[in-house]
Amino acid sequence: MKKSESGTKVRPFETEEGIDEAVATSILNLVKRKPNALISLTPGHSLDGVLDKLVDLAKAKNVSFKKVKIYFAEDFLDVLEGTATIKSHYYEKWLKQLKIPETNVHSPTLANYRSYDQLISDDGKIDLCLLTIGNRGRIAGNNYPSNRHSKTHIAKIPRERWLSYLSYFGGNPDIAPTYEMTMGEETIFKARKIYIIAKNLKHLEGLRSLAYGLIGQRMPIGNLKYHKDVSVYLTTKLNSYLEWRDNYYDPEL
Repeated sequence: MKKSESGTKVRPFETEEGIDEAVATSILNLVKRKPNALISLTPGHSLDGVLDKLVDLAKAKNVSFKKVKIYFAEDFLDVLEGTATIKSHYYEKWLKQLKIPETNVHSPTLANYRSYDQLISDDGKIDLCLLTIGNRGRIAGNNYPSNRHSKTHIAKIPRERWLSYLSYFGGNPDIAPTYEMTMGEETIFKARKIYIIAKNLKHLEGLRSLAYGLIGQRMPIGNLKYHKDVSVYLTTKLNSYLEWRDNYYDPEL
């Protein structure tokens, strides 16, 4: 089977653990080939299992991540001093275990968001962008409706996303942020490779936009069908609700 004209490849797995292992192995292989790889992370529960597996594989295979640079696709804006940020949460839980120097880990902030795209450009180009899917095809902090030419900017956090962030703040809604800084769609689109990780039915709406090309609905994820190298890692159960063209399926599977 051939790769689709849009560059999208579909990689279904029976279990979430299968997704985690496949994505983590791919990241490990990237770092083996390019020790100073630039990787962009989007927060989401779908990514947690991937990072757990990546930590295990890196230790087992003795692969060094010391030269890797991480660029988060989003981070909180209105948080109290001393409370968690996406960057600090992921660094403490996973990136520190990978022994990535904290100086190599970046996220958009109020101080740097106007120059965040240039900071990435100065380092080269994002080799791999890992995306999870939000409500109405949201990617990173890019909300419906889509703006394909957006750069790093301030965005309001939708309620469903805000509820998922409460765990960062001990479930206290009074200190949970309502705004965030996010990479724009144009910034994400410049990545060499994009992996979309989808594990449950809440991701279905966004995946349909990607599969059927519903750009008219202006879901941010729908624009990724025009990227030259996108891989969708999803469960077979979730995939059963979708009708991809035959040539979307990855011939390596």
